[in-house]
Amino acid sequence: YPNGNDNKKAIEIAKRLFRKLDIEETLIDRIADWIDPDTIERLQDSEKYSKNRVLYSIEELKYIKGFNNNLINKISEYITVFGDRSSEAGKININTAKSVLIMSLVEGLDESIVENIINYREKSPFRSISELRNVAGIGPFFQELSSRCVVKSKFFKINITASVKDLFKTIIKIVKIENNTTKLLFYREF
Repeated sequence: YPNGNDNKKAIEIAKRLFRKLDIEETLIDRIADWIDPDTIERLQDSEKYSKNRVLYSIEELKYIKGFNNNLINKISEYITVFGDRSSEAGKININTAKSVLIMSLVEGLDESIVENIINYREKSPFRSISELRNVAGIGPFFQELSSRCVVKSKFFKINITASVKDLFKTIIKIVKIENNTTKLLFYREF
C-alpha cells in the first residue's frame, strides 16, 4: 500500500486464491484493512484494532477476525508476508508455484493450461519468462501471466526440525538471497 493506495490487482488475485481454496474471500478485505494505513472500513469492524502496517509474519493473521491456526496453516503454503518493493514484488516463481496459485493469477486461466505449465516445467524448468509462450493454450493469458511471474526465487523458507528422544526443536528461517548475499528476514525457534 504505497502512499495509502490499495493494490487492487493483488486483492483481486488473493480473493481468487481464497475462492479456489474454498475460503471466505471477505477475509482478504480484513487483511487489507489490517495493513492499509487508512481507517476506512471495507467490512464492519475490520479497522478495529488494526495494525495499519505490513505483517511481519504469517502468524500475525491470527489477530485478524476470522483467522485461526487451522486456516493460517491452510494458506501458508500459498502466501507470504515477505517481499520487496522492486519490480519483482508480488511475483511468484513459475517453476515452483502450486497449480491453484497459478490459476489465481489470471482470471479465466483453467486447470488444463496450468497442467500444461506444470508438465513443461517438469521436463525442463523455465529459464526465462518468455518460455511461457511455448506452453500450449497460454496465448491469450501470456501477457498478464508473464507480468506476475519470475523463474528464480530470491526468498526462501528454511524449516529445521530435530529431535532427541521426546525433545523436539523446530527452527524456521526466511532468507533473501541476492547478489551472493544472504539476508535473514525472519527467525523463530520453538
